[in-house]
Amino acid sequence: MADRHDCALIIDATLGTPINVDVLPWADAVVESLTKYASGSADLMMGALIVNRTSPYASQLTANLSEFLAEPYDRDVRRLAHQLTGYGERMRRVNRNAMALAEFFETRDAVKRVYWAYQPRSRENYEKIQRAPASPGGIITLELKRPLATVYDPLRLAKGPTLGAEFTLVGPYLYHSHYDLVSTPQGRDYLRSRGLDPDLLRVSVGIEGRRELQARFAHVM
Repeated sequence: MADRHDCALIIDATLGTPINVDVLPWADAVVESLTKYASGSADLMMGALIVNRTSPYASQLTANLSEFLAEPYDRDVRRLAHQLTGYGERMRRVNRNAMALAEFFETRDAVKRVYWAYQPRSRENYEKIQRAPASPGGIITLELKRPLATVYDPLRLAKGPTLGAEFTLVGPYLYHSHYDLVSTPQGRDYLRSRGLDPDLLRVSVGIEGRRELQARFAHVM
């Protein structure tokens, strides 16, 4: 579609991470939030943009970048330089945990559906861009058979709207993004009519021990 309408295609690789996937050949530019997995601590504000030099838009994008880029804070740069040294190993541990957790979630009575990179609908396409096998990234989203509060409230893990930290972080995704809709019966009906469960639970997988993570989820599922 981008080629048909003569516009640049920009892909956000934050969730997959450049450690796991190579999407630059398919894009005119790639962006990544360095606040997330790249830093692993969610304690700095920064992003990256990589222009594909073979893109027909490369010269135009490069020429205009300076108008839109903000100089990063010096202490954020130093913090990121320290954290980046562990990026690869951090993602390998996240990948291993995500593989184990996704398999675990498939067995739980409280879980209706598991959405992640290797779900049947997306696995074939994801594997075309992955750099190595068993590299799904750390985002798993769950559709539950029970009310969200019965799982989310007693879950003994960090909770919040961000993702990509070294510690596992869970959040009621649509409450973060569409609170105006999930907070009314009409809004919830609208979300369902669009194929979205209002009570989706997003899991940003961290690097903790797999048995510990499974035990904490087993306690509420």
